[in-house]
Amino acid sequence: MNLLCFLLSGLPADGTIAAEVAFMFNEWYRPECKLDFPIGGSQAMVAALVRFV
Repeated sequence: MNLLCFLLSGLPADGTIAAEVAFMFNEWYRPECKLDFPIGGSQAMVAALVRFV
């Protein structure tokens, strides 16, 4: 949940407002919804950020 909240708001779960999480869950469960994931997952995102810095 901390990763999900961080990706949504940049904050851990205890710092993310419930309305934001509820809105996103509502969006994700719509029939036409598609979620995109980077190749390599969140580990690839971290590796790219480390290379960038």
